Amino acid sequence: ARIRKRRHVIRDGALTWEVDVFLDRDLVLAEVELTSEAQRAPLPDWLAPFVVAEVTPDPAYLNSVMAQRGGAAPDHRAP
Repeated sequence: ARIRKRRHVIRDGALTWEVDVFLDRDLVLAEVELTSEAQRAPLPDWLAPFVVAEVTPDPAYLNSVMAQRGGAAPDHRAP
């Protein structure tokens, strides 16, 4: 099982964002690597208008889980 996505790497100040545009489902994910759990990353102005939900703790968004589900996007609705 595989997923198909195009990754864009975007430097924003001291942080590097990885934005994955999935080609096999209606989904875009953005992530940033932080040095610790206590570190906070403010959403950049270019990203903030597109954020629907924080999905870090949701295992449905793991690549391995999404690959098993095929082309279906996780059913996550904005609060």
